[in-house]
Amino acid sequence: MSRQVGLVAVGVDDVGTDLPVLKGAASGAKRIVKWLESQKAFGIECTCKLLADGPGLRVTTRDVLDMTSDLVDEGGLDLLILYFSSHGIVQSANSELVLLSDAGRYPNEAIDIATTIHNARYLNIPHVVIISDACRNAVDPYSKLGRLNGIAAVQPLSVSGRRPGKVDVFYATEPSQTAKEYKGDGFFTQVLLETLYQPPVEVCEHWNNYPSPVIPTWLLENYLFEQVPRRAGNTEAA
Repeated sequence: MSRQVGLVAVGVDDVGTDLPVLKGAASGAKRIVKWLESQKAFGIECTCKLLADGPGLRVTTRDVLDMTSDLVDEGGLDLLILYFSSHGIVQSANSELVLLSDAGRYPNEAIDIATTIHNARYLNIPHVVIISDACRNAVDPYSKLGRLNGIAAVQPLSVSGRRPGKVDVFYATEPSQTAKEYKGDGFFTQVLLETLYQPPVEVCEHWNNYPSPVIPTWLLENYLFEQVPRRAGNTEAA
């Protein structure tokens, strides 16, 4: 049985602020795209959109909205994956941002994760997975970072009379914690991809009409919740 999967992968190493330039955010987005494209061998029909910074390349909120709108407007998706890797901040319990390239220049160049989660329920897509490989450190509300205003990565369709879709969210770390990099890669993304490429038996189920094992999000979430901090404690991830 073929599944239609859309992916928007966003990776930003340099957010244009005093925060250090990352090493593995842009490459992490590219690796996520490569993984999903490899799933075509298992009957997955995928459309991948990549937004990664680099020499002469920036990622803006307009870029993100253009890419997500393209996938949502085309329709027919069984699953939409939104992947973000960059610096992240928490301003309050209801405001958590992943920064984009011009966050140091413009106050709205960030993705608001909480609003994205809410809007993702009303896209007429049965299942949305949001992955945030970013820090979740609190910032001074009176600082420049504290005054940023992020936008949702997706805009909802009409809510009235519509059955909400399922949304699963994967965070690299707990609130108030720092996401790590190790040997030039985002640590969470590295563990996630190792699990997806070589899934252990405890994250797999066998479903009717699917010849290969399936990785349900709830089993993957439980596995990563245990594995990421345990493995980080055994490395020099920083």
